[in-house]
Amino acid sequence: MEIDALAAVEGLSLSADVCIVGAGPIGLSLAEALGEGGREIILIESGGRNPRHELVELNTGEGAGDADPLLTESRCRGPGGTAALWNTALYGAMSAKFTALDPIDFESRSRDSRHAWPFAKAALEPWYAQAAAVVGNVSADPPGIFSGADRGPIEFPSGGLVNGTYWFGRPAVFTDTMPARLRSASKVVLLSGATVTRLSAARDRDRVGEIGWRSLSGRSGIVRASTCVLAAGGIENARLLLAAADFDFATRSHWLGRGFMEHPVDGTLQLTTEMPELCPAPGYYGPHADDRGRCVMGRLGLAEDLLRMEDLPNASLRLIPDFEPESRAIRWLNAAGRKLQPMPVVHRPLAAIGTRARRSATRRPRTYRLLVDLEQAPHPENRIMLSDGVDRLGQPRVKLRWEWGQEDERQRQRSLAVVTRELERNGMRVARRTTGPGFNTCSHHHVGATRMHPDPDDGVVDENLRVHGIENLFVAGSSVFPTAGWANPTLTAIALTLRLAGHLGRAG
Repeated sequence: MEIDALAAVEGLSLSADVCIVGAGPIGLSLAEALGEGGREIILIESGGRNPRHELVELNTGEGAGDADPLLTESRCRGPGGTAALWNTALYGAMSAKFTALDPIDFESRSRDSRHAWPFAKAALEPWYAQAAAVVGNVSADPPGIFSGADRGPIEFPSGGLVNGTYWFGRPAVFTDTMPARLRSASKVVLLSGATVTRLSAARDRDRVGEIGWRSLSGRSGIVRASTCVLAAGGIENARLLLAAADFDFATRSHWLGRGFMEHPVDGTLQLTTEMPELCPAPGYYGPHADDRGRCVMGRLGLAEDLLRMEDLPNASLRLIPDFEPESRAIRWLNAAGRKLQPMPVVHRPLAAIGTRARRSATRRPRTYRLLVDLEQAPHPENRIMLSDGVDRLGQPRVKLRWEWGQEDERQRQRSLAVVTRELERNGMRVARRTTGPGFNTCSHHHVGATRMHPDPDDGVVDENLRVHGIENLFVAGSSVFPTAGWANPTLTAIALTLRLAGHLGRAG
């Protein structure tokens, strides 16, 4: 069922087994997973029927360095959360790209051994498979390297470049489908329009006793639960902990709010080639149907041996055809897409894209823009803090200090040099672009401000996502990542959340 906090009775008091703060992809996934196990769930969501401008006002704060767009442009309140802002255009509608982190991303590759995950990727593999099903794939198996494209991937010598895959999903899974299911679930209450304003300690001080909330209409209430989970996003999770006066989390953890990371994208390189796999259209490296009927797109990565040898952060390359006007390419995609069932199920007509491209191209398609997705290291000075200002609910606003520093820039230039070298070793020519997109520091991926580490001196949550020192408080989402890797974080965040659901199910 759903309760609209804007019209709720004043002083409404609710109780459940689990209270989840935030109904974005992470909170929704957790609520469904726990609800299937018979737990009583209260899902508190700040957005609802409020006017959008009032909700955006709650996201404003102070930005330092390169942080300003991250506070308002990258956050959205309401069921589905930031899925409503997904911005990968495909078949005339918005989508998101999904992929898993690489095994090397779970390791520490810096001189600081604290920057490692408390487990290897293998421990997360079963949950990755379940997460793939959650985001809307036909099968739970991640896409393989072999696909239904009319031309396969390039075969690279070992130890250099490697092939990888994205697959695509629609936001409606999180903005419409999952909220509708939860509204009809007998053991789930969606409390919408309620902004959490207080985490109150129980008498023994090592538990959350109740969660206080207020609505923009002035109503207020409380929720009591045996287990509390913050799933409010990469910035808001940290802000809620910093603002919890009963617990003084900032004193408990030096890392709270620190190590905030983004995924900048470099667009300064241009590739020219006559390789048959890329001429006259990208084939495997463009959107197409894989052998399981899912919409996928190939990419290029750097082999683990290469990353270790060069001591580089991770990175991934997307190939964007530069030989046809974008509007014509979009028309081809839309024409093919109209023949398909609604996403995420796609079928063979996508192969017609490449055929039509070859017939229509006015010159040979040999040139591509390279978009290089970059990994940023977890710098302690990139951090979330509380500002001196308050919002209309009386809550301290966030202050975010984030920038792409000198060491980040040095590693970016080294990565571009290695990418260029490896492409040219394989017969392609790479040059710096003089027009088009350059270096974009913002991918709207918020990672790392409530980092995971088994030692409370080096992290905010433990390997089971429990806040150190608090028996019944957990944090879910990309804010718990110790390192960011290069990949879009949603799939990994959902996998971690499903792992948390399994842990809470066993504990309960």
